[in-house]
Amino acid sequence: MKLETKMGGRWLDQGKLWRLCGEAGDLFYEALRVYQHSAASLRGQLAEAQQQQDWPELRRLLHRLKGSLPYLASEPLCQRLIAVTLAAQHEDDLRLDCHWPGLQLGLTALEQEIGQALSGQASTASSPH
Repeated sequence: MKLETKMGGRWLDQGKLWRLCGEAGDLFYEALRVYQHSAASLRGQLAEAQQQQDWPELRRLLHRLKGSLPYLASEPLCQRLIAVTLAAQHEDDLRLDCHWPGLQLGLTALEQEIGQALSGQASTASSPH
């Protein structure tokens, strides 16, 4: 099984995750499912902490996201995460307001791309090749 690396404006770096999974398809898709399962909930918790300016909770949630995102996200999305994390560490409202929309947009797009990758796996598995 060979996967194309999704770069060039995409948020999911399939090639990076594929290599980390030792090019094992089952492990690759399981990693995507695990991330997908927790992503929407985590994104909602992040938005709530940001809106309430709960800096300790926001830092905790961003730290949790930093544990998984670098393994499957493209470099631009990881850079957005770093910018938001630095703003939260310094409790810098202005910087947070500047970088927050980009992170939220990137996370939403990442979830959509993961869903597409997983639906592609399902259609490949059911096709009579």
